[in-house]
Amino acid sequence: MAFQLINTGTFPNDATGDPAQTAFIKINSNFGQLFGISPLTIGPPAFPPGGVALTVNAVQSSAALVVNGVVGSNAVTINNLAPTAAIAIQNAASGGFGVLVSASAGNVCNALQFGQAGQSLWALSEPAATSNFTITTGAVTPLTITNAGNVTIGAPSGGSPLSVTGVANSQTIVVTGSGTSGQSFGVNIRAGTTAADTALAITNVGVTQNLFQIFGDGGAVIGTPTGGDKGLGTLNCTGLFVNGVAVTVP
Repeated sequence: MAFQLINTGTFPNDATGDPAQTAFIKINSNFGQLFGISPLTIGPPAFPPGGVALTVNAVQSSAALVVNGVVGSNAVTINNLAPTAAIAIQNAASGGFGVLVSASAGNVCNALQFGQAGQSLWALSEPAATSNFTITTGAVTPLTITNAGNVTIGAPSGGSPLSVTGVANSQTIVVTGSGTSGQSFGVNIRAGTTAADTALAITNVGVTQNLFQIFGDGGAVIGTPTGGDKGLGTLNCTGLFVNGVAVTVP
């Protein structure tokens, strides 16, 4: 229910204002919103355009506003009119928090969720079992950051620091360097120093066949040739062709 303004008339005793009973009904309704007896509505049409609907000032080390919700209902609902923001938060001093959202400890819940017509558009959640940070879009979770600091994009498996799963008919990862000649660098991989280290490995999608691998000592293999890595500056493969013609190496 919106704020109800009492009509006090234009001039004293001009009989154009609200009767006493009507005025006190409005007073009870307004106080009921403040004390939680009835829902509190802040904003139009009670306030004119350009006005401030609500200002909350906090003192040091205390909360400016605490809202406790109940099961099955929204704790706070904010409606705005274009082109104004529904909520704007500014820090008053260095070190302050614009928004601090705490999810219920030990429960699977969303700390922050945005939705439309009953559908979750995206959410920041904290599942109790893994304490992951996730962004969800409907039933899809395109981004997950685990409590170990691993990042998954799409729906990959495994515990790699970064895992990306592609979709059909599209490139999984595209890296574009600078357009300035002599200053464009695509990908720089720094890994390992020995034959036991892998700098780059390419396998089939089922991870059952090694296609290409560069080792930490600088050797490379194609497929699974006999002998494997042969050391710095070498390439070991089962066959070598140039323009479709097999090359015989003495």
